[in-house]
Amino acid sequence: MEPSVPDSPDDRPADARRASIFLAGVQALDHSGSFTGPVDVSVVDGRVTGVGRGLRPARDQRRLDGHGLWLLPGIVDCHLHAGLASFDQLELMRTPISRRVLETAHTLRRTLAAGVTFVRDAGIADAGIRDAVAAGLAAGPELQVSVVALGTTGGHGDGFLAGPGVDCPVDYTLPDRPRRRLPGRPRG
Repeated sequence: MEPSVPDSPDDRPADARRASIFLAGVQALDHSGSFTGPVDVSVVDGRVTGVGRGLRPARDQRRLDGHGLWLLPGIVDCHLHAGLASFDQLELMRTPISRRVLETAHTLRRTLAAGVTFVRDAGIADAGIRDAVAAGLAAGPELQVSVVALGTTGGHGDGFLAGPGVDCPVDYTLPDRPRRRLPGRPRG
């Protein structure tokens, strides 16, 4: 699933269409990968309409002083386990699921605050977490979820190769979940 990109300005959320701000004097990441600045940045209806020195804000634009600040596009994190606050399996099994959900919300809020606007969660977070963030119930980046851990065959996330003759199911980090046959999982 690819992140959705609006086809036209009318496809953007209403708050993005109304967003008009003027950032004065920021250090902006340019197309070459270097920071240029200080420059002014004009955003009208949620779209960057101008970047340069000496720009003037429109009458209805909110002006923000960006001196000493750095501006770059949203960062994409292609491997995050937002729902995994610990690697200690016993701790994970003892932690109530409600606390784990709140820890996940905390992680996603901090991730967004760090400038990450899109995350491919490589395991644990599910569609409910994704949909709650999209609905504004919790602050966080846009999520693409895999539900079960992603990993290479034989890698640290391969639940079928825990050792000679030892089965380690993919869902071992999900406490209080009855064992059941998952699609693609060998019988046994």
